[in-house]
Amino acid sequence: MSDIQQTPVYIRCDTQRPQYIPFPVFLMDLPLSLTAKLVYAQMLSRALLSQKNGWTDKEGRVYILFPESEMCKTVHKGLTTIKTALRDLEKAGLLEKAPQPHSSVNRIRLKIIPDSKTRKKEQAVNPGIRDYSYEGEESL
Repeated sequence: MSDIQQTPVYIRCDTQRPQYIPFPVFLMDLPLSLTAKLVYAQMLSRALLSQKNGWTDKEGRVYILFPESEMCKTVHKGLTTIKTALRDLEKAGLLEKAPQPHSSVNRIRLKIIPDSKTRKKEQAVNPGIRDYSYEGEESL
């Protein structure tokens, strides 16, 4: 955490952006703890790297390997808090754990809640996908 103790500077036109993790807008409206949202964002960051490296299962779903002990260090929370966050994300349908034989680390497959633009793109690639429009949105 010693990096945080540096003196903040104003953002200027030529300022390089700091390291960041993606935080999907759909998380803002979900009834999850801030810790669960932060854990999800950390896992999404890893999932994007897995996507880039072709880490997929037999069905083409991207997965990550992220031990709970490492999540604790990354998010600066205890194991009980991390386990609660993961359980809440699982209940919300945003992740699935797939136990691995001969390993204590589960494969984790993340799910997203697509916006209408993402759904249109996904339907173009996979025409068999049904449209689940959100209330108030017009059907695709």
